[in-house]
Amino acid sequence: MKKKSKNVISVLTAIVVVGTVNYFLKNENSNIKNLISVSASSNYEDLKYEIIDEQVTVFGVIGESKIIEIPIEIEGYPVTCIYDRAFLDCHMLERVTLPNSILEIGEFAFSGCESLVSVNIPNKIKTIDNNVFNGCISLASIEIPNSVKFLGEFTFSNCSSLISISIPDSVINIGEYCFYNCSGLTSIEIPKSIESIGLGALTNCNSLNFIKVDEENLYYCDVEGVLFDKEKTQLIKYPTAKNEYNYEIPNSVINIREHSFSTCDNIKSIEIPDSVQTISDYAFNYCSSLETINIPSSVTIIGSNSFFYCNSLKSLTIPNSVTEIGSNAFAWCENLTYIKLSDSVTNINESTFSGCSSLKSINFPSSIENIDNEAFSFCSGLTSVKIPNSILSIGIAAFKGCTNLESIEVDEDNLYYSDIEGVLFDKEKTTLIQYSNGKKETEYIIPNDVNTIYQNAFAFCSNIKSVYMPNSVLTIDEYAFYECTSLENVNIPSSVTNIWYRAFGYCNSLTSITIPNSITSIDNGVFERCINLKTVNIPNSVTSINDYAFYWCEGLETITIPNSVTSIGSRAFAACSNLKSIEIPDSVGGIDRFAFSGCSNLNSVKIPKSVGHIGDEAFGYNGTEKIKNFKIYGYVGSTAQFYAKINDIDFIDLDKIINGEYNYDVDGNGEISMLDLVKMKKQILGYETQYAQTADVNKDGTVDSLDLVAMIKYLLEN
Repeated sequence: MKKKSKNVISVLTAIVVVGTVNYFLKNENSNIKNLISVSASSNYEDLKYEIIDEQVTVFGVIGESKIIEIPIEIEGYPVTCIYDRAFLDCHMLERVTLPNSILEIGEFAFSGCESLVSVNIPNKIKTIDNNVFNGCISLASIEIPNSVKFLGEFTFSNCSSLISISIPDSVINIGEYCFYNCSGLTSIEIPKSIESIGLGALTNCNSLNFIKVDEENLYYCDVEGVLFDKEKTQLIKYPTAKNEYNYEIPNSVINIREHSFSTCDNIKSIEIPDSVQTISDYAFNYCSSLETINIPSSVTIIGSNSFFYCNSLKSLTIPNSVTEIGSNAFAWCENLTYIKLSDSVTNINESTFSGCSSLKSINFPSSIENIDNEAFSFCSGLTSVKIPNSILSIGIAAFKGCTNLESIEVDEDNLYYSDIEGVLFDKEKTTLIQYSNGKKETEYIIPNDVNTIYQNAFAFCSNIKSVYMPNSVLTIDEYAFYECTSLENVNIPSSVTNIWYRAFGYCNSLTSITIPNSITSIDNGVFERCINLKTVNIPNSVTSINDYAFYWCEGLETITIPNSVTSIGSRAFAACSNLKSIEIPDSVGGIDRFAFSGCSNLNSVKIPKSVGHIGDEAFGYNGTEKIKNFKIYGYVGSTAQFYAKINDIDFIDLDKIINGEYNYDVDGNGEISMLDLVKMKKQILGYETQYAQTADVNKDGTVDSLDLVAMIKYLLEN
């Protein structure tokens, strides 16, 4: 096989050509060449290509251009292929001319070309591959030649300016989501050749009002502009913009397919015949005007997200024939006030009724065995819940964010769960699962036998101000007290060994916290955005302060990191805008990127020799801007000095302080004594202010502990 690797710049010509200069540049150390065609009145760009088996494949372009004309030949060889992603995200590209020699256009070839208004598809192309024109938002029309047999997945998705498209009789397959989100498309004709239309091919075409199918098509048909399979047993797509308020589904239909009515804003009422057995995933999602729908007793499956965000739907009865309701099926139906569950359903899946904020009550039939994660989360209208004895499992955060829920009552015969005064526990009462968000009490004493505060147990409890934990508690789980906005006081006993992810995140009334010495790691985001947190006591048992641990704790002015800590994670103290001082102990080996970014009042930091890694913008930055006059104290040859150098930050050698290369005569009396130390300390504490200049012995613009350490060392040695 003969193969050459080359780069080419093809002609990228403007409308007016003043003159053209063609020349070749050759790199002596490689076989890569640039063919440059320069127009005096136009931009030009490099095309990358390879010659393989005497055919040219174009791989990409260097830079940006508005017009690209691919030549039919390069160096005497035909150009036959535009490779995958060749012109991906060429945002300035407006017009492309492809030669008829092209046999293949690869995946994502022109995806994201937001300015593309014109491109021809050569008449030898058989497949327009996946995502080829995805996101070409300026493309208003395109001609598909009759050589094409396959339209790939997402091929024209997000082409929001595409108003019409003609599909030739040669095409046999339209891939999944092929025209997804083509919001300008008003109608489409399906030719007789089409054998397969993929899932969601016409989803989110919000201007589509009619689908026409050729009568000779053997696989599909339309009824008044609605797309069906040939036998009319599958309702495939109801045009999103069809201007009708009511629709009666034909009684031949067995399956309402995926996305069939998605985003149909006009439709208010749908009659489903008793021939229908399945309502598929996403069938009616985002039908924002849908008020009434009957589900006949023939239906056995209601798919995931099937009625998601149908926020005009007010009531619904699920017949006993239904055995399965998918996740998110009725999520965020914000006006749904009543629902009757099927006696045949055993599982309420994840987020099935999440966000149904008008739902006042729920009656669980005796068939229900499992309530999955977040099944009723953010159902703010619920005031009480009764858990029957049939329930075997309740998932994570099943009732979180139910801000008016005052009581969860468990049947005494239930073998797995119990309640104490409306608070949900496991049967043994060792795990506190859910504190009712709407309880009016401002204080809560956790029972003595509890060893685990479960995920989201108190999350979004806005009334609670104080929580008292017994010494039996071992674990505070993820999100346990997340966004308890009124929480002011919480004791963490020495029995606790783990405080997990975001356990106290967004508790913006919390002002102080003492972490017991049983904790070895402060997990990711544990105190994230506790904006009024001013005092934190970290014990010397802690070895790591992880990512986002104290992120955006803007009330913090100072914090002591014990000499047990070996690592400080990414953004651990980022956006602590009032943090004025920080001591990095010599136990620390690594400080990750952005660890102290956004600490706009932190003017300096002392970094010990032990630190072997400092991540990007860990110190000295407020967002993307550098903090003015920021200083790093460290040792020559250390990681601290290297970080200061590459970030153009002032570096002060601590050895010079230690070796006494500064003036320590604070009071200016010509003698250096303990009196100077006393006056320096008074300056630091604010008792006296006249020594702001002379007490700043290291001349970093701040009188602080670094000056104090230098003074003490000097006095001890002299």
